[in-house]
Amino acid sequence: MTVFRSDATAICVLGMHRGGTSAVTGVLHELGAYLGPAAHLMAPREDNPAGFHEHQLLTDLNDELLHALGGSWFEPPALDPGWERAPHLDGLRVRAQQRLHDDFADVPTWAWKDPRTCLTLPFWRPLLPRTRFVVCVRNPLDVARSLRVRDGLDEHAGVDLWMRHMLGALAGHVTTPLLVLYDAVVNDPAAEVARIAGYLDLHTTPEAMARARAHLDDNTGLRHHHATLAESCAAPAVSFAAVALYAALQRSVALQQAGALRVEDLLDVSDALAGRAARAHADERESARWPSRLATLAARAAELEAALAVRDADVERAQADVAALTSRLDAATSDYARLEQLRLEHEAAAAAQLGARDAELAALRTAHERDVVVLRTAHETDVAGLRTAYEADVATIRAAHEAELSALRTGHEAGLAVLRTAHDEDVAAVRTAHDSEVTALRTAHDTDTAAARAGHAAATAALRAAHDIDVAEVRAAHDHEVAALRTGHERDLTATRAAGEAAVAALVQRHDADLGALRAAHESDAAGWQARAAADAATRAMLDAAVQRAHAELSAAGTEQDRLNALLLYLQTPTGLAKLGLRAVLPAGLHRRLRRLAMRAPGGRSEP
Repeated sequence: MTVFRSDATAICVLGMHRGGTSAVTGVLHELGAYLGPAAHLMAPREDNPAGFHEHQLLTDLNDELLHALGGSWFEPPALDPGWERAPHLDGLRVRAQQRLHDDFADVPTWAWKDPRTCLTLPFWRPLLPRTRFVVCVRNPLDVARSLRVRDGLDEHAGVDLWMRHMLGALAGHVTTPLLVLYDAVVNDPAAEVARIAGYLDLHTTPEAMARARAHLDDNTGLRHHHATLAESCAAPAVSFAAVALYAALQRSVALQQAGALRVEDLLDVSDALAGRAARAHADERESARWPSRLATLAARAAELEAALAVRDADVERAQADVAALTSRLDAATSDYARLEQLRLEHEAAAAAQLGARDAELAALRTAHERDVVVLRTAHETDVAGLRTAYEADVATIRAAHEAELSALRTGHEAGLAVLRTAHDEDVAAVRTAHDSEVTALRTAHDTDTAAARAGHAAATAALRAAHDIDVAEVRAAHDHEVAALRTGHERDLTATRAAGEAAVAALVQRHDADLGALRAAHESDAAGWQARAAADAATRAMLDAAVQRAHAELSAAGTEQDRLNALLLYLQTPTGLAKLGLRAVLPAGLHRRLRRLAMRAPGGRSEP
């Protein structure tokens, strides 16, 4: 729900288009009611130069709502109870809440006028704060004439729209709305301004009251239609329900001015007249359809008369055709025997052709199946031989490859063993010589002086350096030999693998080519046999169609002969001759009536 101020009051002005709603809303604006941002108000037009005082965005929402319900303000939609809660209106409901919040949430007193709201008020009620309603009342004949000038509407349509809008404006009120007569606004603007301000509790200044009266004075010259109640009663376009509602509203205004009008009385009057108006509207629609129905019946009668004339001409032609049919019957009788003989001969020839063709097809099918078996056997044998040769070649290549890998691995491991043995021997010799020298030096050290110990240490360092150099050289030579052997082994292995893969690819390619050639030959043979079978089927269908056509021709000839025989037999009876004579001499209408009477009689039936 839109959140308004706690003291907010909305004033909703209801009434029919051209019914004085703009003038009354202008009075409310001069008395201090906020109508919305100036940019959102409808601009004056030539038909209402004083201004509409109407919120354009809310009017647009009303138009969208009526369109969504399947109508417009000049073609109000038929609404079922509870229509305002329909889910498909949720989007419009959210936009309406947002618009009311944006323009009026912080305003204490604001007014809203749109005649379309008479039709859509149940949709807006839950969205409004505490609301006072003002219903503008104008003579329906004046409204209809003004709509005819502005919109080109027929006066009957204008009065119907006035009824729909006014009944909608009076429906569903809990408290009594303020009723304002347009004639009173024009004739006594000061009294009406005071009554509007007092009824709506608008605390205004004398300056505001003066501006409101001046606004009504400016609108006085805009009234171009002023019919009396008697003129409305005499006008063909104004229904009894419209006159009664207008008279009741005039009386209700007087009661409200006297403080004696109750909302229950107002609702009782509007509900009763709403039902009467609906029935009268339905009766008018029904009576309006009668001229078109009578015209349709007259056109149908003319069509029937023309059809009867054509039928009489057909009877005359049928009488002339009887003689021709009699002569044709003899010819058909002789032709029937000839057609029967031709049919027997054609069936015998067709049976012979079909038998020979069936024998030929059976022989062709047997030979085809035998050739297919031979081709499939040869194909499977070739495929098996190619698969065996392929598997043998792959096994041979894999064995040679594995043998070469084993020989290379054995040579590599032997070379590594020899190198490792030589290295171990060199290291052992160097370690033995080193140990001997160290022992000798240790002995000399024990006996020599400090100078000899120093020389021994120098000699030891020199021997250790020489030993490290020898070990590094041996290790580098060993690593070089190992790298050379690994490189050669990988090169040989790569070459061997490439050769094996190339041989396998060549074998696979040759095998696929052989399979493709065999499959193409087989498919070509199968397509040839299928084409022959299709040609044979087409020939058989053609022969069957020829036989069926011959049967149909013979059946039609037999049916025609039976009908002609029956007609001739009937015409040779006294009843048939009498009916034919009566049909020739009696008028067509009298003949049809006699025929219907004969059909209705017990045991009556239609003769051929």
